Amino acid sequence: MTEHTDLAGVVQRIDSARTHAPFVVGIEGRGGAGKSTLAAHLAAHIPDSAVIPMDDFLVREHLLDPLNERHYDLARLEREVLIPFTQGLPVNYRRLEWASNTLMPIDGMIGSTLVILEGVCAYHPRHESYVNLRVWVETPAEVATARGRERDAGNENAQHWQTWQSADDTYVRDVGPQRRADVSIAGS
Repeated sequence: MTEHTDLAGVVQRIDSARTHAPFVVGIEGRGGAGKSTLAAHLAAHIPDSAVIPMDDFLVREHLLDPLNERHYDLARLEREVLIPFTQGLPVNYRRLEWASNTLMPIDGMIGSTLVILEGVCAYHPRHESYVNLRVWVETPAEVATARGRERDAGNENAQHWQTWQSADDTYVRDVGPQRRADVSIAGS
């Protein structure tokens, strides 16, 4: 059963569940739901934490695929982040450099004991065993899409929001991240 809470409740849930390191928090929600905002707030309230955006694992050639799972290189996420991190090793992964469509190493190493993985597919069933706390950001589809369109106004992504909303609808219906979440929070 998913517990509905607020930012303080999520922080408390992490503090009470974080009895060991490493600890992975997965934040999911529709595109534009407020996942990045929540991740930034959590990182500001939780010592020794780092945010890893799922957007670093996008595959540009698959962004218009009808399945969200194909938008991301989930195998690379597992190989470069989840396996080493959950083994207690520092993490240095490659992120997508959007302009050149190449993979570039992040600056430095992630040596924290808590990682906040934020984005669609953050606790996809393929990776669920690595995630200690699953958070769903509940934002109505029309609100999330409007936010995403506003954020991307004027750039090359603006034209794709109808496709992405449809992919989100399919993912929510078929994969059910909102049903598998430990906690749910209203989008900001």
